[in-house]
Amino acid sequence: MKKIGTFTSAIGFIYLGVWMIINKSDPQLGELIFKFWPVLIVGVGLEILFQLAVKNHEKIGFNPLIILVLIAFVTVNAFQGISKTVKYNLKNIEGNFSLNDFVDWVNDVDIKNYAVINASSTFQRTKDVLNLNADNGKVILEESQDNNIRVEAKIYADKKKEGINYRINKMDIEGETKLNFKESYIKKVEITLYLPKDIKIKLNVNNLNLIQGENSLDTQIFIDSNNCNVDIKDKSKVSIDCNNGRILAENVNDIKINGNNATVTVKGKAENINIDVDNGKIDIDNKKCKNIKIDMDNGVVNLKTEDKDVNVNIDLEQGVTKINEERRVNSGIRKVLGNGNGIVNINVDRGTVEFKSQEW
Repeated sequence: MKKIGTFTSAIGFIYLGVWMIINKSDPQLGELIFKFWPVLIVGVGLEILFQLAVKNHEKIGFNPLIILVLIAFVTVNAFQGISKTVKYNLKNIEGNFSLNDFVDWVNDVDIKNYAVINASSTFQRTKDVLNLNADNGKVILEESQDNNIRVEAKIYADKKKEGINYRINKMDIEGETKLNFKESYIKKVEITLYLPKDIKIKLNVNNLNLIQGENSLDTQIFIDSNNCNVDIKDKSKVSIDCNNGRILAENVNDIKINGNNATVTVKGKAENINIDVDNGKIDIDNKKCKNIKIDMDNGVVNLKTEDKDVNVNIDLEQGVTKINEERRVNSGIRKVLGNGNGIVNINVDRGTVEFKSQEW
């Protein structure tokens, strides 16, 4: 008994194997070649016509292997379509990822629609942690000239609150000094904090715009925000947990970032970096890599360092990986540079990762 699909199945398996080999080394050529896979369906039709044209009394069957082959090609075709979507999204992340909308809203509130209330308070430091709670806040950090904490606030409130004497809500609870600006009538705040050295800062502020003041304050900062725009430098430790963030950190020795979407730029002295985001663009230009860990689903990572003694481990499923002059497609790279004292672990599912060790 002759079986329709045997010849086409054999051609299909050969086609799939050749495509897998080519796609590993040249994804663009592989994508072009794969477009012609529906010719296998034509092949099945030709086999049927051929058997009908041959006049004999032998029974004609159907080879179930052809079903397996067609399922394999349909599955790969679907995966190729998803990959195209991911690549398109990665281009958007690299070229157009921006959080300007919420930042503009924070900075450009029309004062005609709100009452502007000025408030200030100075109090002695009694706790080691300052905890600020607010929504839609611009926060400026300055160093205090004494051991006191000074707060200067400009509050944008409902019109009916115009002229009120606002008293800053301050409480000492469980080792923290808490400042609360979350009254329902407050729509936006601009706060300048004058803080003594070594005090830890917690900012629980949605739609946060954090700015470094003129006087550098070496401290530890912990941020919890839905959307944040952070520009800081010369800090010993910074921890950020936000859904959407644009972060610029310079000379922050220990930085940790968790979130959904983020553009991150780290410069200067930054030895310990831990970044875990779903989608993002990360640029690091540092002097020494002591412990660097980056986990990301989709995005772009560029790490340039002066450090030549680094143990680099890059895991990547789909995209391009590069360590100095060594380049791979759809594959990670593990390499020990120098004596490998520093540790760099980068894990990206889809995207591009480039690591470059250079002499400044």
